[in-house]
Amino acid sequence: MYVDEVCTLRDHRFEMKGHTTVQRSSILVLVITLLVTVSSNTTTADIYASSGSETSEASGTAKAVTSESSVFPKDALDSKQKSIVRYSLLVGVPAVTFGIGMKAWDWGETNTWRWNRERWFQADTYSGGADKVGHFYTHYVFTRSLSRAFSYTEDTPERAALYSVLTTSLIGTMIEVGDAFTGTYGFSYEDLIADHAGIALAYAMDRYPTLNNYVGVTAFYWPTRGFLEYDTPFNFASDYSGWTFTLNFKLSGFHRSGYNTPPILRFLQIDYGYYTRNYTRFDEYANKPPTRHRFLGLSVNARELLGALPNANGLVDTARRFLRFIYLPPMQMLGRDVTLDQ
Repeated sequence: MYVDEVCTLRDHRFEMKGHTTVQRSSILVLVITLLVTVSSNTTTADIYASSGSETSEASGTAKAVTSESSVFPKDALDSKQKSIVRYSLLVGVPAVTFGIGMKAWDWGETNTWRWNRERWFQADTYSGGADKVGHFYTHYVFTRSLSRAFSYTEDTPERAALYSVLTTSLIGTMIEVGDAFTGTYGFSYEDLIADHAGIALAYAMDRYPTLNNYVGVTAFYWPTRGFLEYDTPFNFASDYSGWTFTLNFKLSGFHRSGYNTPPILRFLQIDYGYYTRNYTRFDEYANKPPTRHRFLGLSVNARELLGALPNANGLVDTARRFLRFIYLPPMQMLGRDVTLDQ
């Protein structure tokens, strides 16, 4: 599992203990940031569609569209360079993860398999389920970013998507198995299910552009006061009270699918979100009980808005890459928040 804490209930709050030097989810987020920065704005299928390989969106395959600008043109790499990039990702990333696990995360500390029954979204779990949504989100973003990277090394979108799925699945499974042989963490099947749910959705959205047109998965993070005062920046992934996760229904999908809709709808999206507050030791200063929240809202699709700007430059393109995975609360127009623990 990615969470580096053993949690005990004390005064209605879960205290996190036993931090390693670098929190695992934080490492993946930093790697994702690099991948997103150098990857294309389009889906994997769109990259191949722009080369004329597929034409039918109605059948669930890619529609021939004009790709947005990307750092690397489709044919920028020669055969040798493609091999270097391919195996650096396929072999190098899992190998580095394994090395870090053995060195920093205490893998192999014990020869006995240890289970860790964490459960899901119950109020008395150590994060109220925020970590499970975080697993889903992290593996979703990692899979999609890897798929974009592999699109520059592979000749078919099927192979690029397959390699991204295999690499991300291997990393997630490796971490859980490695944790099983520590005296602190243990194997969490809940984490593994959440990981692969994110991987599955990412694969579906990369392979079927129509789904990608309508659906988005985003998150927002703002560090809490307690985190800024008591921990290092590398442990931000465990600052659960700073995270908000959202599933977005993009009304721009109707426009992209050819429906005659009012132009304003292109820039709106419906958001369903989940977040928790006051579950960690970073929240002790607030002196409030842990709470779980869900919300439904209507917001401006900032990525679509930037895409409509005339004469977009490289800075706008980079912003759009990140906005594929980032939710911006200030863009929310309407919303209803429900506290599940009242």
